[in-house]
Amino acid sequence: MKSLSSLEYLGLDGNNINKLVASRGPSNLRTLWLDNITTYVSSFQLLQSLRAFPNLTTLHLENNDFRGRIFDDGLLDLKNLEYLDLSFNTLNNSFFQAIKMMTSLKTLILWSCKLDGRIPTTQGFFNLKNLE
Repeated sequence: MKSLSSLEYLGLDGNNINKLVASRGPSNLRTLWLDNITTYVSSFQLLQSLRAFPNLTTLHLENNDFRGRIFDDGLLDLKNLEYLDLSFNTLNNSFFQAIKMMTSLKTLILWSCKLDGRIPTTQGFFNLKNLE
């Protein structure tokens, strides 16, 4: 079997995945699709396992059952992330504080995330100077 070191795009949507087991993922992986794959119970493990892919620039996590604070681990280590789609998840306003670590982010999609109230202007969201 050939090494997956040159893999740049991986689509795993619609599967029953609760964790990606890899101490170090393919170094060239830039785009990962994980739409409609998890439930709230397993989302923490799945997001922690994303650390194995530090060179991701595009991450699709739409239509999962992520709730509340999902950025405590895993996603915050993705310093090269430029595109993040979290549509159709249930997020709370703590998301805006956690996202400040993603300074490379250019595109952020939050359609139907059930956010409520005001976007906090004193938290990390407005530190994202590269958002387009």
